[in-house]
Amino acid sequence: MILDKQLQLSAAQAVTSSAASQNIIDLGAAGDAYGNELFLVVQVRQAAAATGAATVNFQLQTDSASSFSSPVTLYDSGAIAKTALTLNAEPVKVRIPPGAKRYLRLYYNVGTGPLTAGKFDAFLAPDVKVN
Repeated sequence: MILDKQLQLSAAQAVTSSAASQNIIDLGAAGDAYGNELFLVVQVRQAAAATGAATVNFQLQTDSASSFSSPVTLYDSGAIAKTALTLNAEPVKVRIPPGAKRYLRLYYNVGTGPLTAGKFDAFLAPDVKVN
C-alpha cells in the first residue's frame, strides 16, 4: 500500500487521553464524492497500555469548518479494549461512509483510561487489503 502524506491523519501519534488527530484532511468542494472512494485505516505503532481496563473508540468526524465547531461522526468503532490494541494491529479498516463534508479528522476517545502508552497511525487510502 502506498501512503499519501496529504491523506495522513496521524503519524505515530501518542494517545493517553481523548484527543483529535494531529492533522485534518480537506476534501475541498468534492466532500462526499471524494470521501466515499477512500478507506480509513488505523494502525497501532505502540501497544496500548493502562493500569485499568482502558478502551479506545476511534471516531471519523467531519465538519464544514476546519475548526470542527460542529463535528458529525461518520464512523464509530465502538470501544476497543487495550488488549486488542497490540503492536501492528489494524483495529480499523473501513470504507468512509456517505455524509462527508469538506473536512475530516479522527478523534481518539479514550474510555476508562487514561492510557499510559499507545501510538497510532491513521490515514485514508484508495485501496486496502481487507481480510
